[in-house]
Amino acid sequence: MDTIFRKYRSKGEVWQLGRDRALFWTSEEEGGRPFRPCVLVCLSLRTGRSHSIVPGTAEPEPEAFLELVTQTARAWRLRPERIEVTDARLAEDLRRLLAAAKVPVELRSDLPELRVLLEQRERSLRSLLPPPAFEAPGLTVERMAAFAGAAARFAAAAPWRHLDMDDLMVLEADGLPRELREPQVLGPPHSAPAVLFHPQEPEKEPNGGFEAGPEWDEGEEDWEMEPWEDDWPPEEGLWKVSLVPPSDLPPEDVELWLEHGLPLADSSAYPLALRHFDEVTERPDARYLRWFEVVLDALASTTEEEMDTGRWEKEVVTSDGPVRLVLSLPEVLDPAYADSLPREAGDDVPDDMRLGFELATEAYGSFGRRQIHLARRAVALWPDCIEAWLILARRALDPESARDLYAKAASAGERLLPGIERRRDPFDEDEQMAFAPYCWARSGLARTLWTLGAREEALDHFRWLLAIASDDPKSAWYLAHALLALGRDEEAEELLARYADMRPDWLYVRALLTFRREGDSPAAQRQMAAALAGDRHLADQLLGAVQSEESEEESPVLSFQEVWADTPGALDALRDQSLALAHMAKKKGEKKKRKRRRR
Repeated sequence: MDTIFRKYRSKGEVWQLGRDRALFWTSEEEGGRPFRPCVLVCLSLRTGRSHSIVPGTAEPEPEAFLELVTQTARAWRLRPERIEVTDARLAEDLRRLLAAAKVPVELRSDLPELRVLLEQRERSLRSLLPPPAFEAPGLTVERMAAFAGAAARFAAAAPWRHLDMDDLMVLEADGLPRELREPQVLGPPHSAPAVLFHPQEPEKEPNGGFEAGPEWDEGEEDWEMEPWEDDWPPEEGLWKVSLVPPSDLPPEDVELWLEHGLPLADSSAYPLALRHFDEVTERPDARYLRWFEVVLDALASTTEEEMDTGRWEKEVVTSDGPVRLVLSLPEVLDPAYADSLPREAGDDVPDDMRLGFELATEAYGSFGRRQIHLARRAVALWPDCIEAWLILARRALDPESARDLYAKAASAGERLLPGIERRRDPFDEDEQMAFAPYCWARSGLARTLWTLGAREEALDHFRWLLAIASDDPKSAWYLAHALLALGRDEEAEELLARYADMRPDWLYVRALLTFRREGDSPAAQRQMAAALAGDRHLADQLLGAVQSEESEEESPVLSFQEVWADTPGALDALRDQSLALAHMAKKKGEKKKRKRRRR
């Protein structure tokens, strides 16, 4: 400490040290329970600046205050002439810890300047948090417990696995507020689990329900269009029930859960119901909270089979009695366009095959639950509809289901055109129509087998894909990944010789092979530098600096990253090379600036 302070001057600095309890609770448990960490604050009386740290515990040790003083000195490049505290035990500990630095520690009964700072901080942080739940009228602990239980059951059922952002439901029940009649279920990977409620449009009057506005003269030059409603925040004015970590709640809410043992899905899934409008945050009253309980419980008990019917009914038992709720998915209920297509004259294709293909085609242009509904109808009519099986495979909930569905798509292709796995006639239009989907099925099957650990079987599929389409760089890339992951570097070298000029990301294959053979040699460093120059974005993905925006089927980094991670030291060497090149570029830029200034 004396060495650190020796570098800096005092300039009459007097520092006040104190602690405050953070407004947020953390889900990182201390002693098996969430806790509010302590915040340590240092205030300079001379400048009014402050510095704070969060030690990460509920009761920090004296050494944490020493760390606060050390960090503050480094940040401000100053040393304190005196330190003031209000805690006698802390004053004694700091005098001992700062004895070598000869910094006096004064005990005071009150630190008004620090107290004002902490009060201002709390007000500022309060403005960022929602109001406590019990500020809304009519709430009781029993009502909050019922809402919490429904939210926990909703989280356990995870209905967002079967629905996506394109599925807008319609709810019907006696007394249900209009603004809660069209819920949208949200969930991973696009957002945290939540239900967003869209207000149902009111019935239009004969004149459209709108007052006649001033007529617009097309010749007027000063006319300006009013801002579109779409420019508003997408959740402005809408009720939203979401599952959030305790740090997103006001501290009083978490205390309520801990004091009364309210249900939770897990330690980071506290239910929070909010509505934002005109910079005001509103919590639901008892009436609205009861309806949120009903909707969450109805969604939690809904099966995938019920969703596919398009309309189903649930009875939810609440403390106020049972509630009958009718749920529907209008997009699923809408008739398929394929059903209205007439049979063309001279068409000898069986009805089931024709309608199945048309349903699959319509499914490709559809979204949400309707897409799955149409694809299932297609394969029920025509079991050899590869396109429909592919849709279902890509929407599968887990790798095992995806593997089985991709296998059904591949089997459909083999039945449709016997021998398709051994031949490819570029002049046969019928074969070409089935060939591309069949290749997609084999590729999807290979990737899911790889994910499930059946790597030798997956390797056979990768080899077939490259053999049947030798000019496809993506097939070569997947095979190279598989060979590298299995340690078959010599075969990967052969692929590199054939495909190195096709894509810049093959430079990473060359660099990795050299590193695996020679370690962090000058040759490996040069090849990593060449790879970085050719495709810097791929390096950022490998190093975790950015996330891939491509789908799993399109992004090679999702598989290639594990090969680099499984090669000891490879990612560290790539990171060092990336930093070295960035440093060289910075120096070169500074040199150019100096030259321009001299001119």
